[in-house]
Amino acid sequence: MGRTGTRYWIFFLGTLSLSLLLAAVSPGSLLVDKAMDLTGLAMRVPEWPARSLRSAVARTVDLAAGERALRERIDRLEKENLSLRGLLQTTINFGSGPSVQEGHVTLRPPAAWWSEVRIDRGLRDGIRPGMGATQGGALVGKVSKVESNSAWIELLTSSSLYIPVVVEETRDLGVLNGEGDGNVWLLYVPAEKNLRIGMNVSTALVSEQLPPGIPIGKVSGTGSEIGGYRLYKLTLNADLSRLYKVKVISGGKP
Repeated sequence: MGRTGTRYWIFFLGTLSLSLLLAAVSPGSLLVDKAMDLTGLAMRVPEWPARSLRSAVARTVDLAAGERALRERIDRLEKENLSLRGLLQTTINFGSGPSVQEGHVTLRPPAAWWSEVRIDRGLRDGIRPGMGATQGGALVGKVSKVESNSAWIELLTSSSLYIPVVVEETRDLGVLNGEGDGNVWLLYVPAEKNLRIGMNVSTALVSEQLPPGIPIGKVSGTGSEIGGYRLYKLTLNADLSRLYKVKVISGGKP
């Protein structure tokens, strides 16, 4: 074969090789598809941490949004509960009705200023020991002694009076007790409860004579921890320094 023939075969083989190479790398060819598949699999390895992190962040955001919505719903239900309780108390209306007796304060001994008062209602008016006394719908104390035409009300600030109460916002039970000097404390609340300033306190459902839900006061301070229980100072809703008349709830059982 001459030199001309050799050049012809070289040109033919080169053209054929180039055509096959162009066919192999053209879109839709099997070789290109395989190469793209391998590239995709290879790229998944470095992309996996980023995808996992993105998924975790998305789940965290969704959980946070769900928790926030749940908290908002709980807060709304608590507010509705307090509103309904207030409506119920308004409906009961401790200030009037056949189960309430209004009495005027006739004596308040200076030596027992924060302990007791005497009113001009007694046995003949249906007053009995243990009944609650209110001022403006808020509890001021309980009837301690009764005579024919008078009765003694032991005040919430008395050091010898203990009233079972409940914290409205948390439903934690405790006991109210005074110091005999105008201060009142909430006792027997576990230290881990961490009650907040401004929480409402009312009577608990533990007595047939003293109805539950009568407003008493608000948490106004934190005291010391004793035996695993935290003391909380209360501010009363009633103004005991201006106690001229009270209303005794006489609808309970003796």
